[in-house]
Amino acid sequence: MSHHCQNLLIRCMDFRLTREMNKWMEKRGYMGDCDLVSLAGAGKAIADGAPEGETLLNQISLSEKLHHSSCVALVHHSQCGAYAGAYTFASAEEEKAQQISDMKKAAEIIKAKNPGMSVKLIWANLRDDEGREIEFEEID
Repeated sequence: MSHHCQNLLIRCMDFRLTREMNKWMEKRGYMGDCDLVSLAGAGKAIADGAPEGETLLNQISLSEKLHHSSCVALVHHSQCGAYAGAYTFASAEEEKAQQISDMKKAAEIIKAKNPGMSVKLIWANLRDDEGREIEFEEID
């Protein structure tokens, strides 16, 4: 039996994202058509060359091989503890800029290791500390 999905979504494990992200995924057709991987910092480990980054890269390859996925959606978010533990940001804009830079670096690594995969970069801006309101933005 063969199972197919178009997308692999990699997101931070932060529980505050779950409710609004599920709504966002449903609206964009990801529900029922994606593999889902959660790891603190999402693509940070790939950008940093951390051992967990290899685990993520293996998950991407498995999704492509087993489920024929062709697109990775890499989701980072504001107020991320994985980034707060590694950096001291002067502003929310500085945090976003660092994360976008890391997402772009991770995307290049993903595409180099999986040439058949495209990568979408998604920024999730928590509008409150509890994640009751999140604004999602696709990054070019």
